[in-house]
Amino acid sequence: MKILSRIAPEFTLKQVAKMIPSLGLQSQTRAIWRGADLLAIIQRQEVNVVGYLAASLVLATFCMHSMRGLRSMALASNLAFVAYGYLADLMPVLLLHVVLSPVNVYRLVQLLRIDLRPK
Repeated sequence: MKILSRIAPEFTLKQVAKMIPSLGLQSQTRAIWRGADLLAIIQRQEVNVVGYLAASLVLATFCMHSMRGLRSMALASNLAFVAYGYLADLMPVLLLHVVLSPVNVYRLVQLLRIDLRPK
């Protein structure tokens, strides 16, 4: 405030505040915010890539011929959806796949134990 009174003692604070947009400072601030918006869009698109990966793993799960492959793909899709739910802040997706992951691990371990039994 002392610096302002030395530079322009005849201006009040309200007058200086009105002059700031005419100095071009506002356009620089808008450009910075546009850059931040662009960064947010890029980050959102990267998160969407994780979501598309998870969805493609679900599709691959439905295309499996064996139960072992099905459970492996389901577990991979659970992990991808957990990452997507966390990154996109989608709590229902995150919680669903956190709950489904141990189920798929348990069933996969059961299948592997059956396959490894001596005949």
